[in-house]
Amino acid sequence: MKSLVNTLILVLAVSFTSYAQSTNWWHEYVAYFDGTDTSEFSLIPEFDTTNHSNVWMIGKPSKRKFNQASSAPGALMTDTLNPYPPNDSSRVWFNLPHVQYISRGYIAFQWSQQLHFRPGFDGGVVEFSLDDGLTWQNPHNNPLVANFFGFDTNNVAVLPNGKTGFTDEDFQWRNIWLCFEPDFIMGTEPKVRFTCYSDTVATAYEGWMIDNVMFHVTQVHTVTEVEQKEYLKVYPNPASGKVHIQAKQLDNFHIIEHLRVTDSQGRVVEDSKHLPTKYWVDLSGQPEGEYYFHIRTNKASDVVKVVHVNE
Repeated sequence: MKSLVNTLILVLAVSFTSYAQSTNWWHEYVAYFDGTDTSEFSLIPEFDTTNHSNVWMIGKPSKRKFNQASSAPGALMTDTLNPYPPNDSSRVWFNLPHVQYISRGYIAFQWSQQLHFRPGFDGGVVEFSLDDGLTWQNPHNNPLVANFFGFDTNNVAVLPNGKTGFTDEDFQWRNIWLCFEPDFIMGTEPKVRFTCYSDTVATAYEGWMIDNVMFHVTQVHTVTEVEQKEYLKVYPNPASGKVHIQAKQLDNFHIIEHLRVTDSQGRVVEDSKHLPTKYWVDLSGQPEGEYYFHIRTNKASDVVKVVHVNE
């Protein structure tokens, strides 16, 4: 009899290297960058050439605070010698491998980082794109993201430009994970972008240092989950904010093809297509009342009534 509780623990890609090398997807779904690597399966950073003063560089850290890479000798950082300048919006991004079918697991984009920003005024913003850079989304508090973790939440703030990003000082090498359901990003052209933002005040802060970037498949995850008996779960109900939608995990291709949320008058609150099987809708700010979640996956369809109450 299956256990009612599956404890899912994240494992680095290196922990199943021997297995992966015997399959066809190892080289397709594992790529890395360690500050110097340029091999066939490297993740090569691309710099924004439209910004002629772009401060992102690859090299040996030679600053007062940033003086050693996570894996010697080099790292990706906002200048190897100087503080970041005022009025900055320097960008660098990684083009990730094209994802084909994966029967189980999560796609993980992973990196190590240190921070040295003027607290609350300057910072670093991470964004991802699934349409080859046409549109970009912030992974913080994003229902399309399976998990985003590894950083100190005290270093996350809304910057003056309205974007949520990393700020303040953190000289501990943090191992950051940004995870997606593979079926959700299958067939897309994923990119991850790092932008250093600063205001008009010149400072001696050193910015952002990134090393040991990796793109890989992880077979397991970080949270303990109760085995889901019903196919589709919508909770909590009644709800006062976020309403979670969760389809039962399957071994074959599985997405929410269409989600439409309407109020009791038939007015559309949300209308989205091609979503991961774990998603949420925030009803905060909506009037109290009944809302109808019209959910269609590629396996089944259902309509669930949720009662929304304000706290």
